[in-house]
Amino acid sequence: MVMVAEQAAQGLAQGVFLPRKRRFVVGVDLGLQADPTAAAIIEAIDGVIDFNSELERHTNTGTIRQKPAHRYECRYLARLPLKLPYPDQVARVADLMARAPLRGADGIPPAQLLVDATGVGLPVAQQFERAGLRPIKVLITGSEERARFANGAWHVGKALLVSNLDALLHNRELVFAKALPEAPAMEAELKDFRRFVSAAGRSAWEARSGAHDDLVLSLGIACLWASRPVSTAAIGVW
Repeated sequence: MVMVAEQAAQGLAQGVFLPRKRRFVVGVDLGLQADPTAAAIIEAIDGVIDFNSELERHTNTGTIRQKPAHRYECRYLARLPLKLPYPDQVARVADLMARAPLRGADGIPPAQLLVDATGVGLPVAQQFERAGLRPIKVLITGSEERARFANGAWHVGKALLVSNLDALLHNRELVFAKALPEAPAMEAELKDFRRFVSAAGRSAWEARSGAHDDLVLSLGIACLWASRPVSTAAIGVW
């Protein structure tokens, strides 16, 4: 009994994440001249944390309730070449979405695609629609309000994108796959992102002058969608 109690205490202290469902989310931040278009792929894993010992899990004798938990693994980061024409960008993303597991297979649903439709991004997002990709359009704003759905697109404040990303990293819910070629660039972008407060007292998140933020924004919109509360999204807010 003492051994079982010690194992249970060890399980309680550490916990083990047990996956239950997997899905993929693709975020695309559009660019052309000064900033490249960036794409990020997130594998969202819904599961539970089991605080029982390994023996109790194996024998199904554990008495400590499992706790719902989520993990977000960045599987892919890429920047498209500067000045690549938008039709070619759409074709690149279409090719990506047609690959396994993004196309859906073995119980995994087809990946959801989110495209930054801010500014000139809106007509480009419509090119994605004409290509049959059914993108979820995102307009990135300077507002600090909750995201809302209006006029066919989600309006999302940059502060919300960044704060959600920061929380996932801080809680170690977001991890990066090993050997991602763009991982050093992502790390640099995260370090360069800063919160600025205007003379009027309004805050804004921006990369420092001359730095890029395309990878951060592509990852941010993917993570925000993947981690959204489904119950609130159903009524047009996050």
